[in-house]
Amino acid sequence: MRHEQAILSKLLDKFENSQQAWGKVPNGKKPRKISLYVDKDPVFSSYWGEDCYLHRESYEQAVSALEQKDFVIAKKDRDSGLLMEVILIVDHIDEAFAYLKREKKRDRTLSDRDYVKRLLSENGETEIVKHYLSDIFNALKENKSLSSPLPTRQELELLVHMIVAMLSQKESILLRNFSKRNFKDSKVFERHGERLLSIFRKYGHYESESFRALCEEFHIFSNPEIAMVKGPMSFNLHGQMVDLKKLGVPFSFTSEGIEDMEVVSLDSSRVITIENLTTFHYFDDPNSLVIYLGGYHNTAIRTLLNKIKCRSSKMIWLHTGDIDWGGFNILLDLRAKTSLPFAPYHMGILELQEYKDECKPLSDQDRINLNSLSERPESAEFSDTIKYMLEHGFKLEQESIEYDPKHDFGVIDY
Repeated sequence: MRHEQAILSKLLDKFENSQQAWGKVPNGKKPRKISLYVDKDPVFSSYWGEDCYLHRESYEQAVSALEQKDFVIAKKDRDSGLLMEVILIVDHIDEAFAYLKREKKRDRTLSDRDYVKRLLSENGETEIVKHYLSDIFNALKENKSLSSPLPTRQELELLVHMIVAMLSQKESILLRNFSKRNFKDSKVFERHGERLLSIFRKYGHYESESFRALCEEFHIFSNPEIAMVKGPMSFNLHGQMVDLKKLGVPFSFTSEGIEDMEVVSLDSSRVITIENLTTFHYFDDPNSLVIYLGGYHNTAIRTLLNKIKCRSSKMIWLHTGDIDWGGFNILLDLRAKTSLPFAPYHMGILELQEYKDECKPLSDQDRINLNSLSERPESAEFSDTIKYMLEHGFKLEQESIEYDPKHDFGVIDY
């Protein structure tokens, strides 16, 4: 029985991969026969092995049983009587599928099309989902392959749920809490990270370099929210007065701490947000309030910025980061979500020229991302820098830049 099922299953696999399974045999042409050559197909490997005498009879009995059911025709060598070829009888294909209790791929595809169509009607108002499901529907309709394997129904419904949940997330949340809240499993969301990143890149035109970077765009963070600050600011927290200038080291707030703290004094006319941690630590300007972003800003940092804004209406807002797609996008995101007029600080052509030896080459994905960014109206101020980067083929990490605040802002503050 084992050989009988294996042989028939292999023949049905070949049939489902043929044109005639989908009714696409050109007019006037005879359908190609579906068969297995016994001396070549792995399903008959033991038929010709060194111990073939132990297995041949069971193979021949299996083929004979399939012949009696009118599923196959067997061809044998005239002289030896050994099996040479097993040919599928296509006229009895429905009975063969029923015998194995197997659904035809074509019928399954038609059923899947109906399923995808239903998902599309329920979630079509979400643009990314609409384009993604439409691609899958068309692939099923035309029996074509996508760039990645088609998900199962369960996977597809979960992916749609994840996309909608991401787009709906408005407040900051930890990644595992987001997964647990929406999908009853703290790890399942991250397990689908690479596929979600691919979907958002292709159908939502997001250029995030990693799944975690994509999540941060939707306020989903891998670690608890903090805001690290240094500079001339005093604040009161739970009855304790803290003077950051006297403290002389960076201070880290939790999101709860920022909610409860009160800015008492601010002896600075500018705020500088810094993308990378190394630069934050060595950046030395006692007359600027310096805030570490760590990539995309979070709700804690946004709350802190709003409290600073309320304290002083004449603040100069600056941001410095990597001179690459990510750095520009982080600045644009900071502006958009805080409504504060952050200006780029040391993020232009002069830095690319001065630190040319420190620059790194652009990858193909970098070029795609930068070209896409240049088409966005809000990035017009970076157009010359982006053009220069694309022409020369490099980018610059901000750790390579040597900042000189005294030169930049004058010595009057000192």
